[in-house]
Amino acid sequence: MYALHDLGWSDFFSSQLAELDPNSEIAAARVAEENREMFRLLSTQGEFMAEVSGKFRHEVTGRADFPAVGDWVLASTRKEESRATIHRLLNRKSKSSPRTLMWFLSSVHSTANSISAVWNVTSLWPGKAERSR
Repeated sequence: MYALHDLGWSDFFSSQLAELDPNSEIAAARVAEENREMFRLLSTQGEFMAEVSGKFRHEVTGRADFPAVGDWVLASTRKEESRATIHRLLNRKSKSSPRTLMWFLSSVHSTANSISAVWNVTSLWPGKAERSR
């Protein structure tokens, strides 16, 4: 189990919960990992593997609207299964969309969302990228 503050929770995200029913079974969680369309969430209730709800999937307009690592989401959890369903993506503090690399040109790929700093590291040695494939 995790404390939201330890995961990076702030007043920015708390303010987005004002309209949420306090008796709701939906809880805030941080996206720690993304694998295809499965997400590992960290929350006060523990770790969960999650998928987006059908309604969420229907309402998004593109790949950038899906959760990415570092995002905060609202999810219903099923503790006995260690599974969850993502119902809403909280507004992001920041967004980084690397579109300059060749394999990202077909769609926006959101990375490192809601983080204060991002480091982009690459090799200075010629031909290094070709050998690492």
